[in-house]
Amino acid sequence: MLRYLIKPKNLGAHLIQVTINIPAGEKTVVAKLPKWIPGSYKIRDYSRHIQAFTAVSGKKFLPWYKSDSDTWVIESNEKPSTLVYDVYAYDLSVRGSYLDDTRFFFNHCCTCLDIIHLSQKKRRIDIHTVADWRIFTALNKDGDFYIADNYEQQIDCPVESAENYLHSKFNAGGVRHEVLFTGVISDDYDVKSMTQNLQKICQAEIDLFGDSPLDKYLFMTYLEPNQYGGLEHKNSAAQVSAPNMMIKKGEKITPKMIDFMGLCSHEYFHLWNIKRLQPKDFQPYDLYREQNTQMLWMFEGFTSYYDELFLLRAGIVDAKTFLARQAQNLTRVLSVLGRLLQPLADSSFDAWTKLYQADANSANNMISYYSKGAVFALYLDLFIRKYSNGKSLDDVMRYLWKNYGERGKGIDEDIVFVASAWLLPKAQQKVLAGVFVEGLHGTRDLDIAELIADFGIKYNQNVKKSRDKPHTSDSGMLIQANNNRAKITFLNGLSQAAEVGISVNDEILAINQLDASAIDFDACLNLGDVGEVIKLTLSRRGRIFEKSICLGKPSNHQICLTRNQENPLGNEWLSVGKIVNDITNPS
Repeated sequence: MLRYLIKPKNLGAHLIQVTINIPAGEKTVVAKLPKWIPGSYKIRDYSRHIQAFTAVSGKKFLPWYKSDSDTWVIESNEKPSTLVYDVYAYDLSVRGSYLDDTRFFFNHCCTCLDIIHLSQKKRRIDIHTVADWRIFTALNKDGDFYIADNYEQQIDCPVESAENYLHSKFNAGGVRHEVLFTGVISDDYDVKSMTQNLQKICQAEIDLFGDSPLDKYLFMTYLEPNQYGGLEHKNSAAQVSAPNMMIKKGEKITPKMIDFMGLCSHEYFHLWNIKRLQPKDFQPYDLYREQNTQMLWMFEGFTSYYDELFLLRAGIVDAKTFLARQAQNLTRVLSVLGRLLQPLADSSFDAWTKLYQADANSANNMISYYSKGAVFALYLDLFIRKYSNGKSLDDVMRYLWKNYGERGKGIDEDIVFVASAWLLPKAQQKVLAGVFVEGLHGTRDLDIAELIADFGIKYNQNVKKSRDKPHTSDSGMLIQANNNRAKITFLNGLSQAAEVGISVNDEILAINQLDASAIDFDACLNLGDVGEVIKLTLSRRGRIFEKSICLGKPSNHQICLTRNQENPLGNEWLSVGKIVNDITNPS
């Protein structure tokens, strides 16, 4: 049997040592390390962290060479062989590995080489940790060892171990769930409340699909200031979060605390939507090259919509808060100029080079399939609710799960359209076809305002405010002012400021010959008069120059959603804990 031994080697140097024992059989052994990790669409070249590689058979060193940056070829001559190497592990993200004197975390994807001819074979995994720290992972255990049926299962089970941690359990849908917090631990955290909230969220999501594909699940969250994110796995989630996002004993729930519950809701929904229900393009995964798909608007966008909806259904937030958070996302999308340039399907396809490699110009040329995909999901849910007989996006998700996800069959855009259209009268099916074309492949904004009004929701579109004052002007620039210095952090590519040659990272020294230290930037740039000309004194890499711009009209992209009347459509959509679990198929 293929055997792995993974253990800390040097805490201060952040080195993990990996030993792989390979049975006899092949004349040449090919070992590879993935270039990316599922769920995070960027080439990361994990092999750059491997050092001190050796290959032996008994006491004899074996010859080896690299055929490319992530492939090792070992001349084993059909004898048993052992590979030993070190991995530099100092990445706090959920995508990497980390080792120091307080924590040991790793993804097998960036730590353990895949022995190609044994990829589909069962393997034994021996994990040693620091001192006697407890090990947490979704891997199954066999005595003192962990086991995986194949490499794919192995890399889908990250490992967390730490000196200090908080741990709790709950049951949802007959499945045992564990909750783990490591990192910045405090007695002020209300772990009981967080666990109860997670139980409600998980149960609501299980109720949607009618059952759970699991027998166990593990939430792992590392707490570190200024951190936030998560990565989904089939039986677990690896998350990072700031300590101020934890629910505290005796304190009211803040928006940041709700954000953390939303993160958990998001990663849990992925159990169905991407880990099992997948695009055809990802079947199978190819971890050694970019693997493009136009479908992330569904697998991340729909998940982003549902992670908020389940906060409502679980009773974590009320309808007013849910609508406010939907309005925030609409504002986020409408405020991005790139939405008028990049279609949603293209945003998904270009994730590797745009979303995951964003820069100062990204808001001018791209849109996130997370946020705009959530808007598309919102529109589709409301459209189906309005024109069908009591159906919703829930019915689409259940149909796709039962007919594709459970059966391991991939889906594409046409399948999602058919799953949605069959719920509607024929006349509205034609309208929906246009919604899919424009919403996914066009760049015009969907008319949420008209549609949501039928649910008793008032849609207001206003200008942004500063200090409770509506903006009266727009310079086309975003400014970061700090310590008597002001730097341009974003520039609208269609603004006059861009046309006259002002750039991102230019430093504003003065406006109208008034030193930056004495300037009220909000008043000068956002609360001025349309048509007013201002002269900026700027510095770019030591060169001082002046530019004049004319203040423009402020955009009215600040969205507010308020419930102005109750009606059956709105009551059904915004009800707490209401899920109609009626699984039917298109005729």
